[in-house]
Amino acid sequence: MIPGMENTDATDLLGVDLARAQNQLVRRLRERRVELGLSASQVAERMDVDPSVVSRFERGGTNATFATIRRYAKAVEAMVTYEVCSREEHRTKTVGARTDALMATWSAGEVEDPAMSAATKLPVPSATVLHREFSPHAFPPATKSA
Repeated sequence: MIPGMENTDATDLLGVDLARAQNQLVRRLRERRVELGLSASQVAERMDVDPSVVSRFERGGTNATFATIRRYAKAVEAMVTYEVCSREEHRTKTVGARTDALMATWSAGEVEDPAMSAATKLPVPSATVLHREFSPHAFPPATKSA
């Protein structure tokens, strides 16, 4: 159950999952900027935009276009990929990952009873989702073929 969304259907849950994926993408791109030791102003300069654009993007204060995401990713030398999967595929991956994480913490003694873990209370996606993966990646210089 999501607070404030007592009567949810599959479409509502899909919207929540997509928003979470978008927020995660922005967080991971920002983490990449920090890994490189770049300031938001330096990223803005690389993108040729005002620093306030980068600030709003990182805060989630804008509905970023694919073009903005690409420009930001290029500025922080990152590769962003997209994967579309069915609701069932996503559910299987999500539940499997949560189970693996829960069992790892349980066997390490961090959680006394797997049934009591907060991880089991997370909503399970119920519709088709767009999954974004991030991979830090330096773009190699172009080479000429002989």
